Amino acid sequence: MEPIWEKIQSQVGAHFNRLQEEFRAQSGADSIGLFRLISIPAPMEFPPYSSSLDPLLLHLNQIIPSGRSDLSDIIVRLLLQIQEENENSPLKKSPYFMVVITDGWENGSYFKPSKVMEYLEGLQQHVYIELWIIGPEHHLDFGTKRLTLIGLDRQILVEEDLECCFQEVENQLKKITQD
Repeated sequence: MEPIWEKIQSQVGAHFNRLQEEFRAQSGADSIGLFRLISIPAPMEFPPYSSSLDPLLLHLNQIIPSGRSDLSDIIVRLLLQIQEENENSPLKKSPYFMVVITDGWENGSYFKPSKVMEYLEGLQQHVYIELWIIGPEHHLDFGTKRLTLIGLDRQILVEEDLECCFQEVENQLKKITQD
């Protein structure tokens, strides 16, 4: 396993642990968030939603990067799943917050980033959904919030940069859950 992946994996695990502690501190009625971790490439093996972060931590330890990416296709599939879930649910629509960590490259997608942007904008007319991308300076542009990790494209990772990105993600999650 690449040393840079071990750093990212470790920090993602620490991020999940912090979130887990916060959600455990809330009352059961307040913690209605559902979580899902999706590894790429494994588009057909999406773990089910969970109200606990424990399955995500378990799944995270099994992810090994393999260098083949169809990121745009997987994001489109997720957006279509969200659209279908919301069309079939008469209940109040839940907000969605997706965070993607990427090396900035992909070579296996049928869909282009512009198509992802089109699907996302269409869905945002009916559902509150945010998509944030964490990656190098050159990463794919889906027209979304971008959190840059300087040096990632040269296999250099400053741990404080990723920590800062996760802190911003956690702040946004708090804001969403308080609204």
